[in-house]
Amino acid sequence: MATNYSRILSILEAIQSFGNITHAAKHLFITQPALSRTLKNEEEKLNVTLVDRTTKPIQLTYAGAEYLRGLQNIDTATKQLVDKMNDISQSKSGQLSIGLPETLGTLFFTTIDPAIYYKVSTISSSNSRNGFYSSC
Repeated sequence: MATNYSRILSILEAIQSFGNITHAAKHLFITQPALSRTLKNEEEKLNVTLVDRTTKPIQLTYAGAEYLRGLQNIDTATKQLVDKMNDISQSKSGQLSIGLPETLGTLFFTTIDPAIYYKVSTISSSNSRNGFYSSC
């Protein structure tokens, strides 16, 4: 059920703003029949009416308003996720693991900033491999 949510998102936002399919289509630089066809296909796919075409100006139905709100949430979450991935790829964000003895780690990190979260693990001989230690 994959869909190009950004296209229907722009259509619903334009209809909500202009209250007219022709004006919405002009604003989006598409033809009115193309906008109507896309909207009708989405309504058939969802089995709901998204736009009340009987009112002047036309308005989103309850289902249309809810769908628009959901698409806006998806759009925001997608943009945030892309920003996060960009930060990770540019090493602006990520995870750093440092292995220190418990007493040294406590002393070191609390001197830098007491608010830094760190995990102290008890290291046993079962956690050691070839002279290196890993925490569980």
